[in-house]
Order: sequence, then C-alpha cells, then structure tokens
Amino acid sequence: EAVDRRCFLCNASQMAPRPIKLAAWLWSKLTCGVCAPGLSGTTALLSLVWVACAFTYYGLVLLSTALPVLRRSGNYCGFAAVYVDGGVNVSAAAEEVLTHCEETTLTRDDYVATMVGSFSELPGVAVALVLVDLIGRKWSLTSTFLLSALAMLLLTACLPAELETAVLFAARAFVTAAFQVAFVVT
Repeated sequence: EAVDRRCFLCNASQMAPRPIKLAAWLWSKLTCGVCAPGLSGTTALLSLVWVACAFTYYGLVLLSTALPVLRRSGNYCGFAAVYVDGGVNVSAAAEEVLTHCEETTLTRDDYVATMVGSFSELPGVAVALVLVDLIGRKWSLTSTFLLSALAMLLLTACLPAELETAVLFAARAFVTAAFQVAFVVT
C-alpha cells in the first residue's frame, strides 16, 4: 500500500480507529492538496484575493449610501481638522457636520442611485466572461482589480452626483468581475 509522504495526517489515518480514520482522511483531502509544497503560495495569494474582493465590494456597497448623505451635509469635499501634537483634533464645525450626517436620511434619489449601482453586477459578470476568454484568468483578475482601483481613485475627487453614481457603478462592476474571476481561479 502506497504511503503519502507529503502529509502526516495521510499516514496517521492508516493506523487510527475507524471514526478518527475518516476524520483524518477528510482533513487530509481538504488540506494536503492545497498546502502541498508547490501550492502553499498559491493558496495564500488566493486567500488574499478573496479577502480583498470581499472588503472592496462591501466597502463600495456601504460607500454608495454614505456619499449622498455626506453630500447633503453641506461639506462634501472634506472638513477642516486641526492637527495638534501629531494627532488629529477635529474642530467644532467638523463635529457639527458629523452629527448632521448621522441625522440625515436617504432620499428617493439616493435609493435610485443605489439601485442603479446594484445593477452593475450584471455587466460585471459579462466583463468577467469576456476577459477570461480573451486574456486569461491571471490578467483578467489583475485588470479588473486595477480598473476598480482606478474608479475608486476617481471617487476621491469632488464629482457631481450623476458622475459619482456612474463611477460607483463602474467600480462595483469591476469588483464583481474580480469576484467572478477569483471564483473561476479557485
């Protein structure tokens, strides 16, 4: 009988009682394949890709409702902060803006913009399908992340509401495409 030398649990399961043998066999099938000497780096990178996709996507979802509230607060492009001893000490005017932001509710236009942003997932899946066929998995994942980063970088500028919605649409579409490509890769 052949002994798998790559994984201790694979060898230990041959000597164990039946329930432990089954659990060890299952664990070895789940871990020995992805943590084999040639695949441990790929496993770590793909785990990082999944975490990056999740944080970026859900961050954009939360941002799509926070930006309109901030816009209505009257101080959309930032607020004045006084730096004291290397730390940030927020001025009284900025605290007023922050409390005003917390009290502001979403309007009908905000819900429409959020709904438009939600529809960005459909073109995101289509972009992923096309890119994987044209340029392959690695370059598709790289390009969708870069395009999403570029769109998020555009969000740092003071944009009109309609253009902001379009940029959020693009950012979510590209992150959705990155999610789809990551799913194909794994």
